[in-house]
Amino acid sequence: MDRQQNYTICLPDWESLLPKLCSIIEASYQSGDFDSFEDKFTTSGNDESYWSVFGSSGCELSIKLKKYEGYLFGTLSGTGNAFISGACFLWDSYLVQGGNPEAQEKPSK
Repeated sequence: MDRQQNYTICLPDWESLLPKLCSIIEASYQSGDFDSFEDKFTTSGNDESYWSVFGSSGCELSIKLKKYEGYLFGTLSGTGNAFISGACFLWDSYLVQGGNPEAQEKPSK
């Protein structure tokens, strides 16, 4: 059995990549779900919250929302090909969104 792995990354825009990432980890996702959760969090007055989705591949994505933070940290957890594909997709998304490759650990394959 593969060892559980985690990959944490900070992104300014999660909504645009969630449909594809959720497809990779075999999780149910409707466009706008995260934005709706984020809007509710913003108006809640809470300092912190987590949004999570579980895939039938055994992978989980958890995004940490913090009051006054524009960039959000997300952690993908899992094993096997779905985890590796998901982590690589997050890395590619990070670069597309203007991330500094020197500031973020690249996922191991």
